[in-house]
Amino acid sequence: MNYWFSPANNAFYPVALKESYVNAGSLPNDLIEVEDSVFSEFSATPPEGKLRGIGADGLPIWIDIPVVEESPEQIQARARSLRDEFIVSTDRMLVSDYTINNVLLTSEQQAELLDVRQKFKVWPESEGWPGIALPAIPQWILIEAVNNGYIVKNWPE
Repeated sequence: MNYWFSPANNAFYPVALKESYVNAGSLPNDLIEVEDSVFSEFSATPPEGKLRGIGADGLPIWIDIPVVEESPEQIQARARSLRDEFIVSTDRMLVSDYTINNVLLTSEQQAELLDVRQKFKVWPESEGWPGIALPAIPQWILIEAVNNGYIVKNWPE
């Protein structure tokens, strides 16, 4: 056997490194010898929707990932955060001398930018919010927003 398992730490320890753990004072006192097959299975990527837990016998088992229920207020806060991230990432585009590839924005682009920003600002007032999609972003604005730090996220999830 090449590995131990610590139920308290939910972690594997290679037997070959025992001396290093002892010298560092970090060898747990609840180690259980495990077959290499147990190490191989439970140190690998968990099955979809699972994570490594501890069975009644102290050995690793796959358990369901707990579902975290969000309150309506938490969902609304996440939605507002997505909205705010887009607005912040386009703030610098409002400067009158903002350029894309050294070309000033046209008056049509400036109007389109103001329009989409306004749609984001009033999005929380839309019927069905926050369970509705974010406003559509014209491709050129999306590219500039991403270049300015915006991370595109799916909403609603």
